[in-house]
Amino acid sequence: MKKRLLPLLLLLLCLLTGLASAEMVLKPVAIKSLSLSPNKLTLYVGETGAIAPQIKPSTATNQVLTWTSSNEQVAAVDSEGNVTGIGAGKATITAATQDGSKRKASCKVTVQETVTAISLNETALSLNKGATKVLKVTGTPSSASLPSVSWTSSDTAVATVGKSGKVTAKDAGTATISATVVTKAGTTLTAECPVTVTVPITKLELEHYSVSMGVGDTQAMPKITITPAMPTSAGLTYTSSNEQVVTVSSDGVLTATGIGTATVVTTPTDSSSKARCTLTVNVVQPVTSIQLADSLRLTVDQLITLEATALPADATNKKKEWSSSDTSVVTVAYTGMVKAVGVGTAVITCAATDGSGTKAECTVTVYQPVTSLSSSSGTKLVLTQGVTRTLPISVSPKNATDKSLTWTTTDAAVATVDDNNVVTAVAPGSCTVRCATNDGSDRSLSFSIIVEPKQSVSITAIRRVASYGGDVNCLFVTPVNNCSSRTVQAFSFQVFIQNEAGETEHIYSCEWDKSFSIIKPGATGDSGYWHWYNLENLMFSPQVGLTVTSVTFTDGTRQNISEADRVTVWLQ
Repeated sequence: MKKRLLPLLLLLLCLLTGLASAEMVLKPVAIKSLSLSPNKLTLYVGETGAIAPQIKPSTATNQVLTWTSSNEQVAAVDSEGNVTGIGAGKATITAATQDGSKRKASCKVTVQETVTAISLNETALSLNKGATKVLKVTGTPSSASLPSVSWTSSDTAVATVGKSGKVTAKDAGTATISATVVTKAGTTLTAECPVTVTVPITKLELEHYSVSMGVGDTQAMPKITITPAMPTSAGLTYTSSNEQVVTVSSDGVLTATGIGTATVVTTPTDSSSKARCTLTVNVVQPVTSIQLADSLRLTVDQLITLEATALPADATNKKKEWSSSDTSVVTVAYTGMVKAVGVGTAVITCAATDGSGTKAECTVTVYQPVTSLSSSSGTKLVLTQGVTRTLPISVSPKNATDKSLTWTTTDAAVATVDDNNVVTAVAPGSCTVRCATNDGSDRSLSFSIIVEPKQSVSITAIRRVASYGGDVNCLFVTPVNNCSSRTVQAFSFQVFIQNEAGETEHIYSCEWDKSFSIIKPGATGDSGYWHWYNLENLMFSPQVGLTVTSVTFTDGTRQNISEADRVTVWLQ
C-alpha cells in the first residue's frame, strides 16, 4: 500500500511546483524602445520594399505592431511592414506598439515614377576627326527618375563614348553610340545615335584645269584628287560662275549652254574646309563636219594638195591636222600636200583640232601608170574577109599597176575586136581598131585595118591567041584585081579542059615559075597575057578553063584562095 502512495505523492509535488513557475512566466514584459530599419526608403511606383522593426527588449511580451501610411495614394503598408509604391510622392510609414507601451517609429518613403522609354538629345551626329560632343539621356515620362546609364560604341576606331556620354570622333567612318538603362522592373531600354566622322579636306586638285566644249555637249568634271584621300567625291559642291555658258549638276556633270567662258568652282560641303579648285570652261562652236574628197588616184612621185573645208562656217576653231595611215605609200604635210611615195593604198585623215573629234578620210591609191603601148606587127594590117588575127600588144613599163586595155573599132561592119585583142575581118573595107589604157594614163594605140574580099583576083575572060609578040599558041588572060588597097603582082591558077565527052579534067596547076607568068601587065596592072609552049592539047579542046588559086601582091604578101571561094572561067 505504501508503495502505491509514493508515486502519487511525487506527482502531486510536481504539479504544485509547475503552478508556481507559471505564475512567474505570465507576468507581461513591456516594450521599452521601437525603431525601424531603414528609416528612409525610396521606391518606384509598383515596387515593394520591406521595413524591419527593431524591438527592445527582444523578450517583450507583445511585439505586435500597427502599421499605417500617412498617404496611401503614395505608399501602402501591410501588417508585416511591406511597403508598396502607389504613386509618385512622399509618405511616412509609422509602426505603433499594441502592448500599451505607446511606442512609435517611422520611416520616410519616397515613391518615384518608373521610366518607360529613353531618348538622346541628338538623333545623328556629323563630326570632324578629333571633335567631341556630349550626348544626354532623357527618360519618359519626364518626372520619372532615370536609372544609371551605360554607354557603348559600335566601332571605337571611328568614335568612342565616355561614362558621361561624351563622344570623341577618332577617324573617318560611321559608328553607332548606344545608351542603355535597366529599370527597377528589369526592363532594358536603349537609345541610339549614328555618328559620321569625316576628315576635313585640306586640298582639291583637278586632273586638268580647263576644258573646251561645244554648245549642247555634256561631260563629267575632270578627275578630282582629294587630300586626304576619300573613297568618292561625295561631299563636294560645284558652282558655275555663269550658267548662260555652262551649268554643273550636283554630281559634277557639265552642260555647255552657250558660247563663252565660265569657271566652275569645287568646294567641300564641310564648311570647316577651305580647300577649293577652279575649272575654266570654254564653250565654242565645234566643227561638225569636214568636206574632203573621198578618194584620189596618184602616180608615184606625184604631188597634190588636198582641199578640206571645216563646217559650219562660224566654227570657233577651224584648224586641222593631217595624217597618213601608211607613209610608205603616201605622206601628207600639215598644209594637206600629199606626195605619192610607193604603189599601194593608204588613208589620209583630216581631223579637227577643236576637240570635237570630227574628221574626214580620203582613200589614196598610188599606182605605176602605163607609159607606152606598142605592137610588134606594126599598126597597119590587111586581112581577108572572115579571117581573125590576134594583135600583139606590149605594155610598158612591165611593172605597171593596171595593164588592162579597152578595145574599140570605128566600124564594126568592117572589123570587130574583143577584149582579148582578137580582130575579126567582117566585110571588105577599112576601119581603125584602137586600144586604150584603163589606169588613167591616157595611153592608146591605133591599128589601120583593111579587109580584102575572099577572092582578091578574078579572071573576067580568056581567049586563044595564035601568035602574040613572037609567042605562038597563047591564051590571053584578062584578070581583075578585087583589092582596093593593094596591087596584084602575079597569081597562080589551075587549068581545066572539057573533053569531047563533056567531062571536066584538071590538067595542070601553075605554081609561079619562069615558065608561067604574066608577061605584059596592062596600064592599070589588071590585064596581061600568058603564054604556053605546048598548047596542042588545049588548042583542040572544046573548052579550056582557068581558076585562080593564089595571089601575090606588090607588097610581098600572098593570099591563098580557098576551094570554096574559087571561080573557074572558061575560054571564050
